[in-house]
Amino acid sequence: MPRFKVAHVRQTATDGRPVDMIILPLETSFGSMPPKAQKSFTNEVQARANRAGLAGIIVPVWDMGDVRMGFIAPTGWHPFFQTIGLPWIYASLNREIFW
Repeated sequence: MPRFKVAHVRQTATDGRPVDMIILPLETSFGSMPPKAQKSFTNEVQARANRAGLAGIIVPVWDMGDVRMGFIAPTGWHPFFQTIGLPWIYASLNREIFW
């Protein structure tokens, strides 16, 4: 049964509204997957998170080496993700998604 620890966090968007994020740390290999496969996987985890009652959008993140983090997030969220790193995300893990 797949299990994923996630950081379910609320941040303030640039327009002042609260935004719920479900940050999903993944293996480095996720970054090498074809975009269609990344999207399919992310959609599946999003559906599972919604069924589990978690509000927010799934944001996959992965280690790109050299202290760089890859992520797939809405464009408006990029500044936030460019200021945090994997240590912050691992310290913020607070929920689990499984099936």
